[in-house]
Amino acid sequence: MGAALDGGDYKIVDGKIMTTHQSGRIYRAAKSFYDLAKPAFDDNSILESNVMAVVANLALAVELFLKAADAKVTVSPRGVDGPLGQAKIESNVWGHDLEQLFDRMDRTVSTRLQQLFEQETGKELKPLLVECKDYFAHARYFYEPKHQHGFTVSAVKILAEGLDAALMKGWGPQP
Repeated sequence: MGAALDGGDYKIVDGKIMTTHQSGRIYRAAKSFYDLAKPAFDDNSILESNVMAVVANLALAVELFLKAADAKVTVSPRGVDGPLGQAKIESNVWGHDLEQLFDRMDRTVSTRLQQLFEQETGKELKPLLVECKDYFAHARYFYEPKHQHGFTVSAVKILAEGLDAALMKGWGPQP
């Protein structure tokens, strides 16, 4: 591993710089789903008439916040007078099951994320991930009998808000 590069370690592989740290691109996508759901908490009529969309957006935001925290970014080195090459961004984890996503994360990243989440919310991360593990699929496919489940909207809201705050505190802009 080399020196710090934008807050993460890097190594050169086949002439390309590879880093493992939060992906701003995945984070911004997560934030967009979260931001679309937020107005429902200021206006209960929005939540009541759109509960499945709110839950699906929040659960997808949580999924993407987790993936953003444990991403790999590969870029070609910049030439002396040339622009930086195209970046390839990949998440180390896949799927929609929030508990499995967290369990598959790099241990250093998941431990740090869990600590920051608990600092920001005063709640444990893992039990909330277990409770909300299939919320995205259940909300997205609510009309199918196997996905007809109740939701604790406040739980997935705490997850989304807490992960956003944890990522900003641990990986985002520093004071």
